[in-house]
Amino acid sequence: LGDKTVAKGIIANADGTWDAQIKIPPMPAGTYLLSASGSLTSSANIKGDVLVLGSLLTVNIPSGTPGMTINVSGKGFGSNESEIDLTYDGVVLVKGISADVSGAFARSFVIPPSPSGAHVIDVNQAGASGNGNGSTEIGFQVRPGITLEYKEGPPGNGIQVFGLGFGANEPSISLLYDGAPQVSGVSADAVGSFQSSFLIPLSGAGTHSIQAKSPLSGATGTPEQDFTVSPSLTLSEVTGSVGLKVMVTGQGFKPDATVTLIYDDLTEATLTADNSGSFRLEFQIPESRQGEHVLRLLDDQQNKQQISFTIEDTPPPPPSL
Repeated sequence: LGDKTVAKGIIANADGTWDAQIKIPPMPAGTYLLSASGSLTSSANIKGDVLVLGSLLTVNIPSGTPGMTINVSGKGFGSNESEIDLTYDGVVLVKGISADVSGAFARSFVIPPSPSGAHVIDVNQAGASGNGNGSTEIGFQVRPGITLEYKEGPPGNGIQVFGLGFGANEPSISLLYDGAPQVSGVSADAVGSFQSSFLIPLSGAGTHSIQAKSPLSGATGTPEQDFTVSPSLTLSEVTGSVGLKVMVTGQGFKPDATVTLIYDDLTEATLTADNSGSFRLEFQIPESRQGEHVLRLLDDQQNKQQISFTIEDTPPPPPSL
């Protein structure tokens, strides 16, 4: 093919005929003579054929959500052709690409905000070296997805959820946590995006699911992200004197687990978390020196959290008689 050997070692049949499958090597766009020769037959004695090579685009994945990175490969462009632009629905996303000597290039770009459905990836060629016999237009299917403000935290924290790739101006989107609705009536904008938030419900330590569900986009699946609940610990007071009673509140521990309360290095109490991994306990500060002390909580699955309590250097006034 041109000056490149694309097949060799072919054996002709008894009547001198043969057939072979060839793989076209990386070559620039253009018109090439396909010829053959053998040990007994010269290429000058064989009528060749003409093969026209055009341009072609391929992507590493045919579908996905806005915000993801895809890889685009081009071949069959002009040798060392420059000023090639990648477009998405006609909008240039990558400018000034140059092909190599064989007319090939590879680039990546981030899928921009766009509604669910079919979109077109193509090229603009300043030099127009492609001859039109290939295909520089390729489809990409956008499907809905969500991203989270953060992936781990305790119950009670607010979290923002960002939706991408839903229908243009799609209404009635709901956010669910472990299948339970948290927000309803969310609407996407013109490019299928939305932003909403809710408070992480009381729930035990470990992995939970956050989903976005809608009557329209639900036909292509319900986008889902994992969220990991971690324990939290609060005290009604963080400074005081020996003998002070403080309320200890824990959330995000293992449901129904035995929880141990440790003050400095001494075990002071054990209790049982409820079915959401939460508990409350009144705790009296034991005899201890002035300064900072550590109160720790640990369940039987090694979920743990700690907080500091400071013994004041000024003792409380004596009770009046």
